[in-house]
Amino acid sequence: MDGLAHGTVIVDPQRITQAWLQLAANAVKFSAPGSRILVGSAVTPTQVRMWVSDEGLGIAPSKHKEIVGRFTRLDPEVEGSGLGLTIVAAIVGAHGGRLDVFSEPGRGSTFTMILPRNGALA
Repeated sequence: MDGLAHGTVIVDPQRITQAWLQLAANAVKFSAPGSRILVGSAVTPTQVRMWVSDEGLGIAPSKHKEIVGRFTRLDPEVEGSGLGLTIVAAIVGAHGGRLDVFSEPGRGSTFTMILPRNGALA
C-alpha cells in the first residue's frame, strides 16, 4: 500500500472499483514478475486521489494522451482490446474527475484517478 486515505466521496462504488481493478490489471500486465505494484489513495477537502504505480515498461510522454483512445494498443504483441484505459477514463469522467498519467519508459507508470468531493474539482 502506497497511501491510505480516510474520507467520504459520493461515487458509484461498482464503477470506481472496476476502474481501479483495470489499472491494477494493466500494471500487472506491463510489469515483470516480482516487480512492485503499489496502490494508494489520498483525500483533501476538494478531491480524492486513487492511484496504481508500477515498475513496468513505462510510456513515452508523447503517448500519454493517446493511450486512453479507443482500441489503442502501444504494443500489438500484448494481448488486449485497447479499451481498458478508455473505460477507466470514461468512468472517472462520468464522476466529474480526470485520469492523470505519469510515466517514463523503462521506469514504470502511475495512473491516478482524481475525483471531486462536494461537486467541484480543484
